[in-house]
Order: sequence, then C-alpha cells, then structure tokens
Amino acid sequence: SSSGTCANCLSGQYKGATNSDTTCSQCKSCPAGQSLTSCATTSSSSGTCITFSLACTFEDSDVCGWTLSPSSGNTIWKRQTGDTASSGTGPTSAQQGFYYMHLETSGGSLGDVAYLTGPAIDTDTAAYNGMTFWYHCYGAAIGSLSVEIQTPSGSGSWSSMYTASSSSSSNSQNEWKESAVVSFSSYSGGTVTVRFKGVRGNDF
Repeated sequence: SSSGTCANCLSGQYKGATNSDTTCSQCKSCPAGQSLTSCATTSSSSGTCITFSLACTFEDSDVCGWTLSPSSGNTIWKRQTGDTASSGTGPTSAQQGFYYMHLETSGGSLGDVAYLTGPAIDTDTAAYNGMTFWYHCYGAAIGSLSVEIQTPSGSGSWSSMYTASSSSSSNSQNEWKESAVVSFSSYSGGTVTVRFKGVRGNDF
C-alpha cells in the first residue's frame, strides 16, 4: 500500500531518510543484487543497501553481504588473513586472495554452533542456480561444516545440503578442498536463503 501507517517494513526493506514519515511509501526495497547490512523491522529503523554476491573471496570487510551469528563470543566466524591463531589447525593462507572465513573455537565448548548466512536468493536468476565453495578442514579435533538452505526465505525450515565432518579424509590433509556443486534447481520459482553452519568439535 502507498498510503496509511506502516508500523513495519517487509523483510528486505528499509525506511527512507525521513524516518518520522510512517507512511508505507517510506518502506523501500534494495535494488536487484543488493541486500541490507541490517534488516529494518520497525518504523524507526533504517538500513544501508550493499551488494550481495555468491562469488565472494572475502577481500572486502562487508564479506559480500553475508551475516555472522553470533557476532561475538567463543565460537564465531572470523575474517582471517594468514595463519589461524592456533598451531596445527586451519590454513596458512587463503585459497584465493588474502582473506578467508574461519570458525574460531579456542574458547568454546563441544557442540557450539555459529552461522554464516547470505541474504535471500532469487532461484530464477541464472547466476544463482547453484554454488560451490572451497573449504579447509585441518585439525585433530574439528567438528563439522554444513551448508543449509531455507525455503521459502525468511519463514521456511532449514535443511542440510552438504556436510564436511571430522570423519572426512580431508581433515588429515592441510589443503583446500572444493565442494561438489550445491544445486538450487529443486527450489526454482522462489527465493531461498543459504547459510554455512559450523559446529565445534571436542577441542580447537
């Protein structure tokens, strides 16, 4: 609606510059291929549109629009360059460029979970019909890394599409591995959200 009060913007929208104007016309959507740095849920909130891409090497500090949950604590996703802080774990450098995302678990507990989540993806867009990624599972007691998908985006249940666990042979090899193709073909005709789920093992 373009008139009347607008207590809440829709998911993926943000309030305009004049937040005192509570008409629905002030709820704006980001351009195609962009997403919010923070989702506005009330009439007094605003967000900033940033470019979102599945093709990301994490060279930029905004990590291509992906969000970290939790953003602080003992088990979190961190943007890293060079070695990890703990010897005998992780890579010594990024697979491409200078930066990568890694799951920091030095102070956590067995089973702690952290998520790296992307904004909604239109599966009818050719550029977003699937994805691959590089991962590095090196350490004596790592947990698991999963790719999960939510459909429809924002309200549906999450299901696992790919898992690299501690039983994988790559855990004893200090090298980057490329995943198999994670296809979105089963979800055409709608929007989905993809996230990486990192689970802490019994040590770091």
